[in-house]
Amino acid sequence: MAKVKLGNLCAYIAPEKAGQKARYPRIGTAFVEHDNHDRVSIIIDTIPHAGSGWTGWCNVFPDKEADDDIPF
Repeated sequence: MAKVKLGNLCAYIAPEKAGQKARYPRIGTAFVEHDNHDRVSIIIDTIPHAGSGWTGWCNVFPDKEADDDIPF
């Protein structure tokens, strides 16, 4: 099963103080299967350290190197 890169897997870290922005450090990569775009696979390269404010939520952001045939 060939996989197509969907984008960067990023951890959501909420702002520490009012007026600050949330942070989204890259922690891995997300893929979809070439023939079945209903299934998303992830590879995790790193996990934010304890005390960073990470609650376990992740987002996928397309990157500039991703293929143009992504189904969204």
